[in-house]
Amino acid sequence: MSQFTLRIYGLLVSGEGRLLLSEEVYQNQQFTKFPGGGLQFGEGTRAALQREFQEEFGLDLQPEAHLHTTDFFVESAFHPSVQVVNVYYLMPKISEALFPLIGVDGQILHWVPLSNMHAGLLTFDTDRKAWEVFQNQIKDNNL
Repeated sequence: MSQFTLRIYGLLVSGEGRLLLSEEVYQNQQFTKFPGGGLQFGEGTRAALQREFQEEFGLDLQPEAHLHTTDFFVESAFHPSVQVVNVYYLMPKISEALFPLIGVDGQILHWVPLSNMHAGLLTFDTDRKAWEVFQNQIKDNNL
């Protein structure tokens, strides 16, 4: 029987021109990723991301636009034989002053200037691909 997990993430750029990244530890592995989490039964993808931002950061943010959905096979780094599908959204710009730097369960958040952001800062290939798509949209002036 095939198992899948659907993960939803938001790329949030501040009004000050920086991108929000999350550093987390799960099963004794440290990783850096975009903020977000798992889809729960009965949720749509946008509602799931809105819930994640509310639960983890106390902010009611609506995703603005779909950015990317994983289009290649990814096996879970934490649960072998589970396929991961990620959906990425662009989030509305907010002031950094409104955003907490500590999320739930010891999640540490930090802002990275867009000019210093590169794929090597991200742990997972899926996030690196979403970053590439984001960069291409910036170049094409779609953002």
